[in-house]
Amino acid sequence: MTENGRKFIESSKTPDFITYFSFGAEYFEFVDSDLVQFCKLSIPLLFTISMIPRIDESKRRKALTSIR
Repeated sequence: MTENGRKFIESSKTPDFITYFSFGAEYFEFVDSDLVQFCKLSIPLLFTISMIPRIDESKRRKALTSIR
């Protein structure tokens, strides 16, 4: 990621969903939906899981359901 990209993501003016999606894109190898119990995860991490396209849609929906 470029320095300007990192500054944009770290800015308080950047919408949260962009930050979460960027986190998931950069650290995708650490986000493994197969090994998690969704009820024990933080809301930002659940949102990150729900935004990662490579994760199965049913698991992304389960992450969003856990937020509710």
